[in-house]
Amino acid sequence: MENNTLVDIVLYRTEDCGKVDKADGIYVATTLSNVTAPRTLSWRSFRVIH
Repeated sequence: MENNTLVDIVLYRTEDCGKVDKADGIYVATTLSNVTAPRTLSWRSFRVIH
């Protein structure tokens, strides 16, 4: 996942931006990226941070 937007985002592995196993989402700042590990679920939802 590459964030080429003008806002920061938080990625979640659930469809409703919920927590999985008590873990918060992954914060991805503007112009940065994050890679999903091969043995984990894909990113399924996101929240925009203003």
